Amino acid sequence: MGLCAMGHLIFDAITVVTVNNREHVPEAVNHVAHVLLYFFGVAFLMQFFRYVFHLTIPLKKRRRPSVLTYIPMILFLVLAFTLPIEYRSGKGTDYSSGALVFAGYGICILYCIGSIISLLRRWELIDVRVRCSVVPMSLILLVIIVAQAFVPELLMTGAGLMFVSIGVFFTLDNPIDKLKEQAYWDTNTGVKNKNCYLVEIRMLKNRFQGSHTRLGFIVADLNNLKMANDLYGHNTGDKLIKTAAIILRDNLKSAYDVYRTGGDEFMAIYVAPVESAVRADMDAVKSACRNVVGFPVPLYIALGYSEGNLNHTELAELVEKADKAMYRDKKTAKVKCR
Repeated sequence: MGLCAMGHLIFDAITVVTVNNREHVPEAVNHVAHVLLYFFGVAFLMQFFRYVFHLTIPLKKRRRPSVLTYIPMILFLVLAFTLPIEYRSGKGTDYSSGALVFAGYGICILYCIGSIISLLRRWELIDVRVRCSVVPMSLILLVIIVAQAFVPELLMTGAGLMFVSIGVFFTLDNPIDKLKEQAYWDTNTGVKNKNCYLVEIRMLKNRFQGSHTRLGFIVADLNNLKMANDLYGHNTGDKLIKTAAIILRDNLKSAYDVYRTGGDEFMAIYVAPVESAVRADMDAVKSACRNVVGFPVPLYIALGYSEGNLNHTELAELVEKADKAMYRDKKTAKVKCR
């Protein structure tokens, strides 16, 4: 985002010179400079939308939708070779206009609105810091772009994009936060770790304490891991754990998130759970385990679930109930294998 904002700001200054000196500047140079100006603006808004999307959408749901974010950008690049740019005299400075300019503004506004919608859809679940920083930034961008489209002489988009990119760096994406984020992810399995679980469960507890919102917990544990480690080596055991993490991440679709809390122990949190959806998730995990081939021992993930309202049930009690249910499932599976 920073590079795109810098590029837009540079070409904002360049085009002020070229558009006001058209008698000395070749038309092709002026045209290319303006295309690059709007290209960097559209590229910035695309990156901003992707950033907001990744802040608000769970990891397991990001892959397919993220590809669609490139479509407006690609459309602009196609239009850059087909639509004309016009130049007009304004109050104090000349400026660009025409079909390509308004197409660029329209695509930028589309990205802004998409960012705001993404934030509103996950409003209750996103971090307060994201609400207090990204929402105002999205609105500022939208106001700046609309104002620039209707009053071209303002020349404020370059400064506006730089302001937002600096704001993102200092409020959300600075190096300290990056190191903190790395401490919250389990690098071996690609899911969040116990540190993150403790932080996020504390956040959810504070947010929903005193409300009627129910929280649900799935406790998961692998069967046969010790056998795999003892008979076939820890490399096989590690692959078994990683496969289990992928299955849980991909199939617990309605979960708030999935965490690795121990060696072969995982947890999933549900906010305002729908029991039928949770059961469908658990059935999907069992089905996915049955379809796994290539391991010398069967892959079986024992699952236990409980839910409750924090006004009536302690958090530790909910987790303990889920843990007991998981051990019943584990024992049942061992009996069936005899």
